[in-house]
Amino acid sequence: MDVAAWLRGLGLQQYEQAFRDNAIDAEVLPELTDADLEKLGMLLGHRKRFRKAVVGLGPSSSHTHASTDDIAAQSRTREPIVERRQLTVMFVDLDGAGDASGSRGSA
Repeated sequence: MDVAAWLRGLGLQQYEQAFRDNAIDAEVLPELTDADLEKLGMLLGHRKRFRKAVVGLGPSSSHTHASTDDIAAQSRTREPIVERRQLTVMFVDLDGAGDASGSRGSA
């Protein structure tokens, strides 16, 4: 994938040189964190646009470990999984259990 053309398609062509200077290619794109993009001088709105576009690229076969930013973004977009389990509660009153008569209290 041509990263420069991809950036131009997003309207982020002003960052082509920074990506080239920092040897950022298609393999590295999914690993870039928000802090990395900020170091490259990318504005906040542009970082948001970039992150959405990277998620749209899908998983790459050479990229096996998601960055923490990727995991956080995915967890925000996924529906929460609701799990219901049956719970049984039992209460046993052991007061007076040692009493041979089994009666409560004393006379």
